[in-house]
Amino acid sequence: PRCAQGSRQMAASSANGSAGAGGLDFQDYDGGHENVPLHPDAPKDDAPLLPTPTGHTEQPAAPGFASMEYYQQFFDVDTEQVLSRIRASIWPKNDDFLQRIRNRSDLYGPFWISTTLIFVLAMAGNIVEWQSLSDDGQEWRYDFTKVTFAASTIYTYVTLMPVIIWAYIRWRIPNGPTFLETLCVYGYSMFVYIPVAIACIASRRALVHLILILLALALSGGTLVVNFVKAVGTEKFGDKTALIAMIACAHCALALGFQLYFFQY
Repeated sequence: PRCAQGSRQMAASSANGSAGAGGLDFQDYDGGHENVPLHPDAPKDDAPLLPTPTGHTEQPAAPGFASMEYYQQFFDVDTEQVLSRIRASIWPKNDDFLQRIRNRSDLYGPFWISTTLIFVLAMAGNIVEWQSLSDDGQEWRYDFTKVTFAASTIYTYVTLMPVIIWAYIRWRIPNGPTFLETLCVYGYSMFVYIPVAIACIASRRALVHLILILLALALSGGTLVVNFVKAVGTEKFGDKTALIAMIACAHCALALGFQLYFFQY
């Protein structure tokens, strides 16, 4: 009896479902949306959700002082520019060196000139010492402290002296050369010591070494004096005298240190 009653309930449910399904009105809308016109103000599928601002382009941020991109601009020079500046720095009569580098100063030349001079001086000093000891029959050993002494002396000189000269000129003349231009002049002025140090190897006479060092002092120091005195451009005798005295005293002390430490027999 229970089975019969369950069968009658399932039959009734099936009948009700069929009747309900027959009462629904189903429609097929496949593809129908393609023919429906869009409202004129309705956004299209490929249109951006937010309006794009007109008349405004985003500018790239300038590189920071601590980033490598900031210093990359100071090494953007070619070989011809470096050689031209080296030639201009050798002869003191070329008082247009500052004009050559105006707004186009670089650190490439000063860095590599200073670095090359460090190793050339250390090499020349060790060879001169070896020649001196071999003449006396003494044993020679490579002195690595000559490299550290040359590095500390030259890097300090080409950094500290431009700061002093630039600060003095700026104090007297507000529109004088920039610090980078001053650093560039000092860096290129050191080039003449490279061939002089190599020439000192060819002679074993201390007098010849002294003459060569004095020649480098005159050429390098003369380039500094001529360019910076012209940059001052003032009729005040005291300003020029003080500037020449600072450049000459520091340059003479540097040359004397080269002679006594690297080329003294």
